[in-house]
Amino acid sequence: MQRSELRQFARDQAVVSANQVSDALIDQYLTEGYQTLLTRRNWPWAVGTEALATVADQAVYAISVEAKKIIAVLDLEDNAYLRSETLERILVKSNMTVATTTPLEFYFDSGASGVAPTLQLFPIPASARDYTIHYRTAPVFGIDDTVIPPFDDLFHLVLGDWATYRIWEVEEDLDRSDA
Repeated sequence: MQRSELRQFARDQAVVSANQVSDALIDQYLTEGYQTLLTRRNWPWAVGTEALATVADQAVYAISVEAKKIIAVLDLEDNAYLRSETLERILVKSNMTVATTTPLEFYFDSGASGVAPTLQLFPIPASARDYTIHYRTAPVFGIDDTVIPPFDDLFHLVLGDWATYRIWEVEEDLDRSDA
């Protein structure tokens, strides 16, 4: 369903008119529902995979701008997953030793607006290695009326139900919103 159809569905379900609840508010609820749904698990439509070939003595690598959260980093040579670690701990460890060997940990920096995400490996690779990175993306569900959610059509009404719930919640019709 298109956003405009989801908006009308939510209005019909909540039994409210355009004068009572604006399009902008329903669009806000639809986007909020989409973001909530997106963060619940690693949906197949919101997961990406990337191959990464490292070189000796380099720890930091730019990865796909679509990556919003790293799910797993697989060392293809050892068939082992790297552990996620905080940047602070990696920096402390790298200051204590000058380790160049097989990476066991990684830190993911999702990047700021306009800056590519990076993956930092520790210890620093001593030789070229190949990795597979599995990451979560954040597919956009825009505000254009013709935009369609990026998941199966069968479940589009979940967003309309979320918007209906939020309309009732704001109206303090808690019996209906709880149901």
